[in-house]
Amino acid sequence: MTPLLEVSKLCFCYGREPILESVDFTLLPHEFVAIIGPNGGGKSTFAKLLAGLLTPHMGNIRYTSPNPRIGYVAQNTMEHLDFPISAYEVVMMGFLQKGFLRANKEQKAYAMEIMHNLGIAHLAKRKIGQLSGGERQRVLIARALCAKPDILLLDEPTASIDVKGQDEIFKILQDLRSRMSIIVISHDLSSILRYATKIIYINKTATLHDVPNIGVPENSSSEHFCEIDLFYQLTNAQATNNKAEP
Repeated sequence: MTPLLEVSKLCFCYGREPILESVDFTLLPHEFVAIIGPNGGGKSTFAKLLAGLLTPHMGNIRYTSPNPRIGYVAQNTMEHLDFPISAYEVVMMGFLQKGFLRANKEQKAYAMEIMHNLGIAHLAKRKIGQLSGGERQRVLIARALCAKPDILLLDEPTASIDVKGQDEIFKILQDLRSRMSIIVISHDLSSILRYATKIIYINKTATLHDVPNIGVPENSSSEHFCEIDLFYQLTNAQATNNKAEP
């Protein structure tokens, strides 16, 4: 299967401080990839590099398509919730990102179709500041989907959302996987492991894991487990891999 995206020996620094070192990653069509790791480990920086918002200092990011379509939902993008803009208007901003100054009839219909599919059509006229955290995330996902992306990239889409809302967001992403590849940065490990096909653990370097091969601690149920134990397990795996490299 031809990859959508190949990352090789990727390095990035802020000033003299290395943030990412020699990261390798391959994304296949219709994969659901979870990116996890400690705070400050470089996850959000990696997402910005994939989205083209930052330029690598070393290494390569290669998309198979000469014109890759990437839908990017950044972290904490709705800081000014008192701004008088409706959910529908936020969704329509997805077309502005594609270079359209004014949406046409087909685009307006498509935006409403997306909102209907995400279960937020009834919120179209509501002000964005009046929505719950989960509803706002659906609006932002809808905005990203206006680009008809091949890859949907989301940075902490379930932050500050309750468990029920987290599962609803992940189920939406799982459904979208039939049409695109999904990359999600998340700390909600107990939820995302039920949906992801691969996990990348990033802490300056990156270690790739297939979800079925990740062990769950013996004292855990299939639904819940100690996330600290899992982080410890993945950190040890990353350290072992780093020692094995010449």
